[in-house]
Amino acid sequence: MAGTRALAFLGGVVAVSGMSPSTMRLSRAVLARGMLLAAATPPPSPLAVPPAHLALELGRRTFGRTLTTAAIGSLLVPPSALAALGAAAPTLAAAAMKTRVFEVRTPALELRQFRALLLPNGLRVLLASDKEAERAAAALCVRAGYFDDPAGVPGLAHFCEHMLFLGTSKYPAEDSFDSFINSAAGANNAYTASESTCYYFDVDAPRLPDALDRFAQFFVKNGPLFTPAATSRELNAIESEHSKNLQQDSWREQELLKLVSRRLSQQTEKSVVSEPHPYAKFGTGNKRTLSEEPERGGVDVRAELLKYHSSKYTAERMGLVVVGEKSLDELQRLVEGSFSAVPTSPSGVPSDAPSPILRGAAWGDAGGAGDPARNSWEPGMPAPGPFGPLAAIGLPPIAIRGGPPVLCYVPVSANTQSLSLTWAVPTPVDSLVKPDYLLRQLLTRRDEGSLWSVLRARGLATDVGAYAVDEFGQCALFRVAIELSDKGVSCWREVADLAHAHLGWLRATAADSKAAATFFADAERLASIGFEYAERSEPSSISESLSAQLFDYAPVDYFAGPATLRAGRASALAVPALLQALAPESVVTLLGAKKIAEGAKLVEPIYGTHYTELDGKSLLASTLKASKRAASLVNNGGGPKLNFFYPPKNEYLPSGAALVLKTADNEKVLSARFARSSAFSSLLPVEFKPRSPEGPWVVSESPGLRVHFAPLPRFNRPFASVRALLGSSLVRARGAEGGVSAKLWAALLSERLERSLNSAF
Repeated sequence: MAGTRALAFLGGVVAVSGMSPSTMRLSRAVLARGMLLAAATPPPSPLAVPPAHLALELGRRTFGRTLTTAAIGSLLVPPSALAALGAAAPTLAAAAMKTRVFEVRTPALELRQFRALLLPNGLRVLLASDKEAERAAAALCVRAGYFDDPAGVPGLAHFCEHMLFLGTSKYPAEDSFDSFINSAAGANNAYTASESTCYYFDVDAPRLPDALDRFAQFFVKNGPLFTPAATSRELNAIESEHSKNLQQDSWREQELLKLVSRRLSQQTEKSVVSEPHPYAKFGTGNKRTLSEEPERGGVDVRAELLKYHSSKYTAERMGLVVVGEKSLDELQRLVEGSFSAVPTSPSGVPSDAPSPILRGAAWGDAGGAGDPARNSWEPGMPAPGPFGPLAAIGLPPIAIRGGPPVLCYVPVSANTQSLSLTWAVPTPVDSLVKPDYLLRQLLTRRDEGSLWSVLRARGLATDVGAYAVDEFGQCALFRVAIELSDKGVSCWREVADLAHAHLGWLRATAADSKAAATFFADAERLASIGFEYAERSEPSSISESLSAQLFDYAPVDYFAGPATLRAGRASALAVPALLQALAPESVVTLLGAKKIAEGAKLVEPIYGTHYTELDGKSLLASTLKASKRAASLVNNGGGPKLNFFYPPKNEYLPSGAALVLKTADNEKVLSARFARSSAFSSLLPVEFKPRSPEGPWVVSESPGLRVHFAPLPRFNRPFASVRALLGSSLVRARGAEGGVSAKLWAALLSERLERSLNSAF
């Protein structure tokens, strides 16, 4: 088609170059047909605009909007003007496109209306219309974070986040945005992550149009002022935030991992690379990194801010979520009016439909689709990881050179006694495939046969957590965090051995065990139920949580994607590959315990954390032995000796029949349904006594006990809430001792119920 357009255009030009007037008239008709074909056939890419289209555009602008006059004028376009128009091709192409509209998958009971948009400039949008909302909210996430900080100015992305609130060209007062939000009874905030920066606010619903207009000025070209005075003052806010973080063990632990990353990520199988992984960057920055050191190096920080904003804050990198009381059409007009002016980068090609953006372009740069780093992650090839080379999904992990590090640090809080195991793991390209979700369900169980129950029985731990602490590129940091008891601190190596034994047992059973398959099926079913019957969220919660997710899913899944899994057991089938990556050879172990780290000589330079390095090789030998022994026992039929086992099928998962009680329309029907339930048969000696059309119904009444039941059919959700109010005169009669005893008894009962009813929660 490109050749057809060019030939049509050239045919018209050759015809116009004829000499006689009659031939000129005929040639003008040929030219018009050629121009019509060229104008009617869109270029293959909005950026690949051929000279014919550019010349025609200038002809239209100069000589008129008819095809004939535009075509004649296009012949007179000088090369310099054509080159200038070529530079503006992305803007012209975006202007020529219309907003694309997409349907969004929602639960059957969802009362709000949703719509996905792709603006002509490439900005992704999710709209939610809630007629009953008294509040309105919006959030915009930019796919650029501290990974994109220039080498000489750590914390620049975070600094840019702060500066956008301090005045724009349209609203120049430094407190303009905050004052407006406060006047609208609202709140606002922002955060900077590794590959994204998110801004969000909520206001009284009628104030949304004005709030969106002010909000959009953060992102339009030459919108933020970045005044020298505000830039200088805001450094103090950055420094204050950093000082606050100094007193939090979570920040200190993260910086220790970055310290490890700076050392390990520069190592490859054959050589040492020049730059560490961007995870090692000091993401928040402080006055030293944003003022003192750049000044000594001759770096103009304000100029760097302007450069960063103009290059990173472009429409194709942005996802916007707006929730309000207005109709979808009204919300769309508001968004188009405010955000269509956000510029598109020269390399950002708007498309007809937004595909999920793969993470992990050049060191976190989420640039255009043509970024060569996007194609660097090929099956079977190691990729750069925060702790060294990272094997692709399904391949054995690459051992950390020199042995897995073990660091013990002095925590700030006297209550911190923890052991954390952190791995860099590859992640599926398909965001709906979530093996980490299923593995978290396994590792954080609190029933019999779980890691928690084994550690608890030995008095070694009080809690076990598992989660992805960060995601960047096609990589995530997966962590198992164990809160230690006093005994657990002294026996932390035993805790590490048990944790790796549990992972070894899972590796040996997750792929083939029927019990594992049952557990995964139940977990996927539970996730589906959680989405289909979710309670209504506040507008601010929807916008803030979903804005960062728009890059990961197709428009139809903007709302459902973060809460659901790909159908067909894809996530369950990916769990063994994830477990394979959680090997003793590739883990970074952090122990937070004052008793062990006391007298530590090493100091982490940014947070001043005192730490010591322990013998990683001896720990590796021990954890490898524990992991292999667990797998061997399973393979030889000795699994029960480990005290690890999967739970039985979840009997608390609702079925279609379970909704009958909620849809009963009168007392007799409800009574009959209730009577046929063996689980409640013992509660039926007393007649149903309705106290309102929806209950509560008294289903059992005897001396010292009354049981109520309320079906609440209007909610139409398969959930139950059981609350027991227990009273005893003995508690009050024994005074303070009775009160303490009652609290202790309640805590013990709660732990016992949590263990036996874990599947019901």
